[in-house]
Amino acid sequence: MKLKWMKSLIVPVMAMLFVYYATNLPTQDPTNLVNTINGDTERVSVEVSAETHHIVYGLHESNYLVRTAVEINPNALSWVHSIFDSLTSQQNRLSAHVSSLIPESAELINYEISDDGSEITLNLSREFLGYDVGWERQLLSSLVWSLTEDNDIDRVFFRIEGEPVANLNGALNVGSGLTRAMGINLELETQSTNSQQVLLYFLAGTAENQFLVPVTRIVDGALDPVTYAVNALSEGPRGQHYLSVVSHNANLLDEPALSDGILTLNFDSGLFFDQHHTQVSSVAIMQLVMTLTEQAKVESVSILVEGSTHVFDDESRPIAVPASRYLVDPFVSAN
Repeated sequence: MKLKWMKSLIVPVMAMLFVYYATNLPTQDPTNLVNTINGDTERVSVEVSAETHHIVYGLHESNYLVRTAVEINPNALSWVHSIFDSLTSQQNRLSAHVSSLIPESAELINYEISDDGSEITLNLSREFLGYDVGWERQLLSSLVWSLTEDNDIDRVFFRIEGEPVANLNGALNVGSGLTRAMGINLELETQSTNSQQVLLYFLAGTAENQFLVPVTRIVDGALDPVTYAVNALSEGPRGQHYLSVVSHNANLLDEPALSDGILTLNFDSGLFFDQHHTQVSSVAIMQLVMTLTEQAKVESVSILVEGSTHVFDDESRPIAVPASRYLVDPFVSAN
């Protein structure tokens, strides 16, 4: 099975940011929380391995789907069963503050993977249909995004006790299979027929449990997706229960430049988060890298400040050195 993420990571997490978020978000400007981070921020390192964990998408108590890790069940019949079981409430294997939308009594009877490995058909028990129809899109996004995260599978089909289905409980057509193009945590910015999807990564959680919130925003198709994504992270989220730490004072001085898979961004001094203008938030870098490597042909991101390559983040890493998502991906294990 071809993995889309690194075999092993040691992930530094700025935990105190989430303490501030949890206690102050209702009364503070969520677009400028980067100013609350300082050099004394506590780091929490968690090792996550492809041999020991799955990356899945569960429902956070904020009602947004979040990206987290769960331990592989060594007793499961297969990796597909292990992921499916982790997303049912009876397993209770998800991180704290994250839950499943799949009915507890639902069972994965069996599954089939196409010869080229790109499609999977799930054969589910009838109890699977017992979910709340109002949560259908979130439930299916959770399942589809989890199954297509770490392997070559791109499309998910459904059967109920052996019978192919075009619809489940709601209006969403599943007859042609579902892909990640269905989006996750959808936000509609335009209703134009000339539209495009831009995937943005925001943050949610507490000091003990931090999560990435992927948001699929439907925007005007004429917009440059890279420039839009950078500006969107700087402007901050539309929702009230997640946040961005990319300062709203940060502006691009030049057009983004892509060469050999490396995207170079040149910001003004608004990207600094400390009073002395010497450091850039590593969490902001993580947001930018995770978001921009979702764009076609972007493999890594190099960041300059006013043209300088001699700028470091709060972990003393030079931000001009191209960073891929595999170097910044903040996997956290289930508690």
